[in-house]
Amino acid sequence: MPTKPLTWILMATAFFYLGYAGEYIDQPSDVEHIGSIEGKLITTLLENNSYNKRQRPINSTTGGAVEVVVAISIQALQGVNERIQMLTIATWLSLEWRDYRLSWEPSEYGGIERISLPTKDIWSPRIVLENTYESAESRSANRKLQVPSNDDFSRVVVSAHGVILYDTPEVMSSLCSIDVADFPFDVQNCSLDFTNQADTTDLVVLRVGNLSHTYEYDRAQWKLLNVVPTESTLVDPYLLSGNMSFSYVHFQVYLKRLPYYHLTTSALPSTVLTVLGFTAFWLPPECGEKISLGVSLLLGLTVFQLVVSEELPEKSAGKPPLLGMYLSMNFAIVAASLLCTAVSLRVYLQPGPIRNRCVRAIFLHLLPGVLFCSTTTTSRIAGKRTNACCYRRNRK
Repeated sequence: MPTKPLTWILMATAFFYLGYAGEYIDQPSDVEHIGSIEGKLITTLLENNSYNKRQRPINSTTGGAVEVVVAISIQALQGVNERIQMLTIATWLSLEWRDYRLSWEPSEYGGIERISLPTKDIWSPRIVLENTYESAESRSANRKLQVPSNDDFSRVVVSAHGVILYDTPEVMSSLCSIDVADFPFDVQNCSLDFTNQADTTDLVVLRVGNLSHTYEYDRAQWKLLNVVPTESTLVDPYLLSGNMSFSYVHFQVYLKRLPYYHLTTSALPSTVLTVLGFTAFWLPPECGEKISLGVSLLLGLTVFQLVVSEELPEKSAGKPPLLGMYLSMNFAIVAASLLCTAVSLRVYLQPGPIRNRCVRAIFLHLLPGVLFCSTTTTSRIAGKRTNACCYRRNRK
């Protein structure tokens, strides 16, 4: 039949394409090829070379201490709690060290120059934030910030030269000695102190890394000015094994308070209330509201002092805060004006002429000259005593 040749041609074409596709599928892809080489490399580094993660990465011929580079990049300033003296910031923390046992020749492993390994499978330093706020609160619970962590999600990047990089975001809460002498125009210096948990300087030495990626970040009442890294060595003479030194890396964080919030919410209203305190002298004695006005102003200033005191630490070295002194001065001025108002009302409402010599000297001789008033005779009109000593001199 004429359809048989066409059928055979179609069947031959189908078998040809199926054979070609099967041959193509059987060939491994580039991703699978690289993955198999990477798996072989990891097996060689960790198993075939008898890698011991409890041993420091120090060559037996050279020896020496392992150098660990510590660097941070501040991403956000969470806040400063003056009451409990705590600094909270969000950072990227980077650790870098070299492990000669985890090096290879890239040409022998398909050009692979870096791999990712779990932190728990290799040796890593135990870096802690020494002045963390949690450790000061409960040191027995061992709640210090510790990196790298040994969980299943923590990984490091290893290069072909054996350089290991650990990079992780961390929210740090550290102790900070707050000096509020210039509050709210103060500049604070808070320190982040990192050290190795157990290894002395002859085993592990900490170095300062690059801080070029630190961001300037303004948050509410604070502005980040600068971050200054330093290195130090602390000798602990209280250990039973003798004087042992530990390596430290310090990051001095300088913060400047933005005073606009406190100026607009505390200083400016307090100034307005103080100015209003002088209006009591313009009220006539017969209105009966002069004392009430002074007492109300004193209560208002007391509220502002309570608001400011709640934000400041209970114990602070040095001078009292500048804003607190200003509010106290305003309180004293309003209290003095209230006292003067009470005395003047007492003298004004006293029946009969003024007989006390001291009072006469103050109100008829001293104060008229200060207030530019003239002393005149007093008289009684309709059974009331009217004092004419406070007419302006230009009205004589």
